[in-house]
Amino acid sequence: MSEAIEADHEEADGASRPKIKIIGDYVRDLKFSNHAVRRPEWKPGAPEVNITINVDAGQKGVEADQYRVVLHLNVDAREKGSNAQIYSLNLEYCGIFEIHNVSEPEMHGFVMVECPRFLYPFARRIISDVTSDGGFPPFRLEILDFGQIFIDEMSRMAEDQVKN
Repeated sequence: MSEAIEADHEEADGASRPKIKIIGDYVRDLKFSNHAVRRPEWKPGAPEVNITINVDAGQKGVEADQYRVVLHLNVDAREKGSNAQIYSLNLEYCGIFEIHNVSEPEMHGFVMVECPRFLYPFARRIISDVTSDGGFPPFRLEILDFGQIFIDEMSRMAEDQVKN
């Protein structure tokens, strides 16, 4: 009799846990420009690199439980001192996710944190491969904490609302 109660309890717990399924992931856009090749005076060295990362997310069409998430990654490498551009890389990496058991108020945070966590390792690998294939040392992005980034962004937005 106790086994039946435990099984029912496990089912109830399983039904309430968030569930995420990756339907697909793909490169939506990729641009790499090697500016150093046009400058014969360029000498290899450790560049100064600026990185911007943005996340866009929204429901995918009419499917209420499917979301499209896009990681926008821009890498701009410049020569130290002269600030001349060495290379630029722009990547849009997308994922389609099916999400269940997440309340409407929590969905925005879940989509902006958990979905990029799944996509980011693949995007890091693409950037490393493209820079290496472009004739430069592989550029390795740092591991990011999307949860902390989301918290920081929500705090910044709240401060901006208070100021206005």
